[in-house]
Amino acid sequence: MPVLATPARLRRRLATTIRTVDPMARDAVLIGSSTYAPELAHDYDLVVTTAAPDVNRDELWSALVEALEQGTGGPVDLILRAPGESIGQLALAVMAGRVVLGGGESVVEARAFYEEAGGVAHSFAEADSCLHAADANWGVAKGEPVAQHRVRLQMVAFDELFHAARVAALTYLGREDHRWGGLDRVLPEPHGAEFKAMMATLRMRHGYDGNIPASGADEEFAAWRLRVVALVDAFRRLAAT
Repeated sequence: MPVLATPARLRRRLATTIRTVDPMARDAVLIGSSTYAPELAHDYDLVVTTAAPDVNRDELWSALVEALEQGTGGPVDLILRAPGESIGQLALAVMAGRVVLGGGESVVEARAFYEEAGGVAHSFAEADSCLHAADANWGVAKGEPVAQHRVRLQMVAFDELFHAARVAALTYLGREDHRWGGLDRVLPEPHGAEFKAMMATLRMRHGYDGNIPASGADEEFAAWRLRVVALVDAFRRLAAT
């Protein structure tokens, strides 16, 4: 997709467009691959929090998407919510996102929702839980007779492998936020290059695009799982020294 000249220019363009269409927008957060891997991104994922009346929600959503797509030159995936409305499974993504409008109130709300749900960020125990979730989803996928359902479960499994690597990297670095954009550049080698490969393949090619080999999928998952476990263990040892 077309990428605007600089991240700052993109943020200004998004903020201006949102404010023009919705003067009651409180804040907006850019999430997803366009924040941590813009060279691999296929669209712009946005969470916009607005005080506009619910009766206008659908109409406002359509107007915002149309204006944002015209302004960015690429597809936009928009979540429109009200202040205080549950963020649910998007909590981590919002916490890792980049504020483009307002004071980041949605990030504060996401952190509160995440903590209330018992989430514990930046621990190797969480990385191990991601590995467990990857294994569980892959196991269910192996017994799924419907091809479309099976691929979706496989996508989740590969994405969980990536999140195991992401959480381990953030834990090792002692990062208090959830951003993983540019982690490959601050991690010691060869771990930085390995993390970048995982981001491109596990997160984007397999987890996002669903580009999973029709034959040899089990071997692909097993091979990447070994690499992720090795990376997690490497960060665990480095953190202990």
